[in-house]
Amino acid sequence: MRLDLALFAQAANTTADGKLNILGEFNSIMGTAGPIIFPTATLVLRIVGTALESGEHRVGLRQRNADGDLIWTSPDIPFALPAPDILGVPVRSALIVQMGPLVFPEFVTYTYEIVVDGQHLDDVELHVLRQQPPPSPGV
Repeated sequence: MRLDLALFAQAANTTADGKLNILGEFNSIMGTAGPIIFPTATLVLRIVGTALESGEHRVGLRQRNADGDLIWTSPDIPFALPAPDILGVPVRSALIVQMGPLVFPEFVTYTYEIVVDGQHLDDVELHVLRQQPPPSPGV
């Protein structure tokens, strides 16, 4: 099993025939003073597996700060990898995770670890940046 896609977006959905739609992808947010509170975000994941991996699974998320300290852990989220339509073709499942409000105490890069069935698959980063004030008008 592997992670084929991991990103933050404003919104996402899947069509009745399984097509994934993503609106407003981003990898950074800005604020002027900490803590930054981001009201809502959508984490979009696509997990790919083989026919042997078809069936029920669980994904968990772990948020870490720039020092690697664990800040937050999600409850397990169930998902299923479907049986293949065509033998030999990988199967995949899109997960759309609504998150928020997100609280960021520091202006650093936060890492979200994606863990499936207890195994770390990959990470996705979110950069929290300090917004620079506009330049003062000259005198």
